Amino acid sequence: MTQEVDYSAVSSDDLPDHFDDLIDNSGGADGGNGDETPTPSVDMLDQEAFHALFCVGFNTASTITKLQSLAVNKDDDGCINCTRAIYDTIYDIPMLHFMLKPSGKWMERALAIGMFTVPMAMGISQELAMRKAQSKPQEETATPEPETHEPIDYPSLRDLGREQGE
Repeated sequence: MTQEVDYSAVSSDDLPDHFDDLIDNSGGADGGNGDETPTPSVDMLDQEAFHALFCVGFNTASTITKLQSLAVNKDDDGCINCTRAIYDTIYDIPMLHFMLKPSGKWMERALAIGMFTVPMAMGISQELAMRKAQSKPQEETATPEPETHEPIDYPSLRDLGREQGE
């Protein structure tokens, strides 16, 4: 038996903020009571290094994939604000700190996975593009079949001569 729920009265203000719950349950980003400004550990990237790595990642992806839309300008205000927001979010949630530790096992694992799967995905993309390109010329250059018509019964020359009184 399914119970119907009236969602019209639900506000996002009434819902728990799961990220805040994670921070509160962990004692804040620095392990304290959650009121202090977190202090980075020595092996964590600072905001500037994170921003540089973020930009290098997107620009490398742009170069490899030849997708100009992925290229970013490190001095663009939108890019800076974006990386700052991502960094602050990761920084505030201790469970995500592994993302700021490039020498940690989690980043090593992510890089190993990416180094295998990204070239494979690009290869698949190229293979599919080649298949599509190979099928197009065949479709475009295919000789159209001649139209079929009912045979026309033309009179023979003899029949024409007979009609004229030969």
